[in-house]
Amino acid sequence: MKKNKLEIDYLEVVVDINHKPEEVASCYQIVSDEKYNFDESKIKYRSKKILSEFDSIITLQSFSLLNDYNSKLKISGNFYKWLNGHNVTGCENLIDLVLKTIEKLKNLNLVDPTKEQLETIRLGNFRLYRVDVKRDLVFDSKQNAIQYLSTLRNLSTYPKQKKTIFENGIYFGFTSKRWSICNYHKGQEVRDNYKRSKTSLELQALADLMIRQEIRIQSKQLATWELRFGHQWRDLNNIENFFKNILDKIYIPAINLKDSKNNICDKSDRKFYNCVINGDHKEVYSRATISRKRRIFLDKYNIDINNV
Repeated sequence: MKKNKLEIDYLEVVVDINHKPEEVASCYQIVSDEKYNFDESKIKYRSKKILSEFDSIITLQSFSLLNDYNSKLKISGNFYKWLNGHNVTGCENLIDLVLKTIEKLKNLNLVDPTKEQLETIRLGNFRLYRVDVKRDLVFDSKQNAIQYLSTLRNLSTYPKQKKTIFENGIYFGFTSKRWSICNYHKGQEVRDNYKRSKTSLELQALADLMIRQEIRIQSKQLATWELRFGHQWRDLNNIENFFKNILDKIYIPAINLKDSKNNICDKSDRKFYNCVINGDHKEVYSRATISRKRRIFLDKYNIDINNV
């Protein structure tokens, strides 16, 4: 198993950047008091979803009012996925990712930053309201990754965090309003969301080998950890070590990962396994045979064919 470097996933940031509010708004919103006194009301701009050529979405929201311009702009979404069409791989540098996103927004004529504004962002002088970071565990085979996830599901713990189990995910602190950890099989997640991702066959093959670990950090926890401003993410080694310590607190017993394919020497079992991999075993074998083979594969090869 290889542990990849920490990378940035989802972001919600507020930057100071010139823009036309009407170009980044979906509609107007009238805000008045409980007496509906429209003379004292304010007209805000509602957020707008921006679709990339990869059909990925980020959301823009201007802080301007109709008659009161404000250069602050909130940008939220999976920046890397919006830029590249997938997030099987990623970007380690938060500030670089924000700058690349702004560059693309500029090319779309949605923002018009000055040199001073870009330099301010490059220095990390902007506010963060949510950050998701990720680390990928890459295994030698898909089956090894599934085996690791199964052990996480059944035997893992985390200090002072409740475990919540979903079909393809194990959360620690799922209901927390501050931060949580999720572990899931990236290959399955890509297949489940194939309509929203432009993932090549090579990237799908890589995703099948991955267990992704994600930490979602909300605004209050960013403040507690002193990570709510971009410049606090400039030291990549410090960021890597900080979150490594958090992820490494997941307790999981030692696992004897096996090379599943090489262990299958019986011709009948190998033929059955190939059918499972190809997804046509239910057409070739009876339900009774599949049930019997499932028990054999669990006992003999430590493979659950329902999770292949």
